[in-house]
Amino acid sequence: MIETGRAELLTENIMNVVVFVPVGFLLAIGIPRLKMWKALLTGVFLSALIEILQFANKRGFSELDDVMHNTFGCVVGYALYKSAQLLFERFLYKNPKGI
Repeated sequence: MIETGRAELLTENIMNVVVFVPVGFLLAIGIPRLKMWKALLTGVFLSALIEILQFANKRGFSELDDVMHNTFGCVVGYALYKSAQLLFERFLYKNPKGI
């Protein structure tokens, strides 16, 4: 759909990613031993559930690309938390003065 040149479609896709970033971030915080592939599956499941409910209740549009973008957002949120955790452990925790 983006090929048609409509900027609002690009904005919608970006928002679909952004809205699920906190989901992945909170998953990583709430379940410390969670692996990336489980965060990915959780993102797929939650997003598919939302799309199925939209379809069943005839609210909004149910689109497969929304599931893909939401899942990507979930994985990005997970990766952001894990990256921040790694940096904190590597640079601050082992060297409290930051030197």
